[in-house]
Amino acid sequence: MKSEFLKMLYHRWILPVSLFIPPFTAGMASLLRISGMTGETLVITKCLQSIYLTQNFFALLAVLYFGEEWKRASLRTGLLCQPARMRFYLTKMGCLFIWITIVLSMMTGACALTAGFLSGNGGICPWNVIISTLPASLSLAEITMMTAALTVIFRSGPIALAGIISMLMGVGHLFLQFGDFARCLPGIAAMNAFYLKEIPGFLSRPLGLAVQGIWCAVAMAVAGILFCRRSVR
Repeated sequence: MKSEFLKMLYHRWILPVSLFIPPFTAGMASLLRISGMTGETLVITKCLQSIYLTQNFFALLAVLYFGEEWKRASLRTGLLCQPARMRFYLTKMGCLFIWITIVLSMMTGACALTAGFLSGNGGICPWNVIISTLPASLSLAEITMMTAALTVIFRSGPIALAGIISMLMGVGHLFLQFGDFARCLPGIAAMNAFYLKEIPGFLSRPLGLAVQGIWCAVAMAVAGILFCRRSVR
């Protein structure tokens, strides 16, 4: 596991992207203009919407980490050092999850600090911001792990990134025009996690996170099976 964390630290893009996410979230929360709200509701809504805009960055982190295994025979070298494929796969997934948890914690902290700055003398409690953003953070973690699984399934970072970004940025919403089934698609199921007040057109917050979690679990299971059976010669 130590070597996997070192891979992340020495990667030329993973650390910069990770460090970019908290200030990006704080900056967007400060710049977003939302009408019809005031006080704590306005500030927390800005934080949630800014977190929503970071989804692509978290998907990119998963692709950068797992996509590296299919470059310059890295996967073959890794399996020579650790021939137990399932253990190797679970270790990489575990390292990614820990890394994402750290980044999410920094991002949530940045949101809490920004909320205090935006409220001025209003005195918004940081814990209210942290608790309100927990569902959004869980959704981001699920999206990240799902993207990592898709990278393993397709053995291509660009394909996985293109697919997940398309679903997040428009295709999923387009499918909503054809039926309610689209509410269960990944990237759409947990949309209410990014709203302080739930929108009736989407699944409820707990149900949406559960459905997206099922998609994530299935993708990770399929990726694990393919990873164990695939030839790297």
